[in-house]
Formats: sequence, C-alpha cells, structure tokens
Amino acid sequence: MKFHKIIFALVLAFFVQFSYAQGRYFEVVCEKSNNSMFGDAFYGFVRPLGNKPEIIFQLTNKSKSKAELMKLLQSYLKSRPALKVDKVVAGQGAYICYRDFASIGDKNQCYSDITALTYIYAVPLDDMIKIRIGLDSKIFATLNDAKLQISPSDAVVSEGDVPFGDYRYVQPSGYKTGNTGGLLGKMKEKVKRPGLAYPDSVFDAEGKVVNAVNKQIIEAFYDGYVTDLKKFLDENFSKNK
Repeated sequence: MKFHKIIFALVLAFFVQFSYAQGRYFEVVCEKSNNSMFGDAFYGFVRPLGNKPEIIFQLTNKSKSKAELMKLLQSYLKSRPALKVDKVVAGQGAYICYRDFASIGDKNQCYSDITALTYIYAVPLDDMIKIRIGLDSKIFATLNDAKLQISPSDAVVSEGDVPFGDYRYVQPSGYKTGNTGGLLGKMKEKVKRPGLAYPDSVFDAEGKVVNAVNKQIIEAFYDGYVTDLKKFLDENFSKNK
C-alpha cells in the first residue's frame, strides 16, 4: 500500500511538472511574521511568480484596445458558467472581479480534501491584461468528507455542519509539556509535535518544504486560471473584431 502511494505521488508530480511547461504564473511561499503572540512564526500564501504585484500578459502577436479586451473578458465569463461575476467597473479604472469555488485536490492526492474560494481581478489595458488573486481568497481543508458550498450570504459552509477548516500552508510548531510525577515530584517534559497531524501542509514550522507535491498541485491550480483565460483570448481574438 505504501509502495502504491509512492508511485502515485511520483506520477502525480510528473503530470504537475508537465503542466508547468504550459505556463507558470504563481508560487506558494512562506514568510516569517514578527507579530505572532507566540513569537516569530511562518505563514504561507500564494503570490505571483517572482514576487510581482500581478500577472501581466499580452495577446500573442496581436493588438487590442482596452474596451475590446473588456468585451472579450465578459465573453470569457459567459462561456465559463462556474465562474461567477462579482463586480464590473467601467471607465478609466475598469476591471472585472470574478470568483470560483473549486476543488484543488482530494485525500488521495493531498492527504486532505482541499477546496479554494478564489477571487480574480482582471484589469484590461491596451494590448494586455493584468491578473491578480484577491486578498479575500481562501483555501479550505477537511478530513471528514465535508461537502462545501457557498451560502446565500457568500460564506463557505458545509452540508450538515460537517467539520472543516482553513487550509494550513505551514504546520504548527512543536511545544513542550511538563508534569510532576511520583512522590519526589520530579518534572517530566514531553515534546508535542502537532505538525505531524498536518501532512497536507506545504511547509514545516521552520519554513522548509515538506510536501513538494501539494506545493506543485496548488501552484498548478492557480496557474490554470491564467492559462485558461489567455487561451480563450488568443483563440477568440479574430471573432470579436
């Protein structure tokens, strides 16, 4: 069984790596926070590759005005019913914000069922589009087969209130516990390692990658938003002249 799981991980890593060749745009990273009540701690997040503020891409050897690209973006969203338009702003600072609620991977791939609520901001400019992931985007994880959905108030809930929680990019750090034992009252210390309960996390408590497969799966998931949009725009350029 263990051997089969190793083979599956290797095959999965190969396909994820192959998808990277189709275009890499995002990366999963962790940084140290100095504001933790428990001292220095690492936190993880998804950002544009190379720490850029946003993804910028141009249509292949083609030219489009800002207004034309806005129309193409709207056509794209009409062709993708799973993507829900959240906000459309016209004029000088025009942009479209749309959201998706989709599975990143299940327990067989990622050790837990991982689902992402993603807000995408697309800003059309002359000959190019800027893409960024909204700060209100979140990833959720469950080991309890929870079926997640969006409530009428736009909150993420589970059917039957089955437990789920925020996905942890970084495993929690270990800590020591002590208790007195015996008549002499000698202190005994034990080291607790709660991080072992989070094999789906990408990083350990020290910021080291401990699950490279999940890192690649999450990155490929977010890359897919840009790849799919870019492909649609390139293919439909001539149809919208």
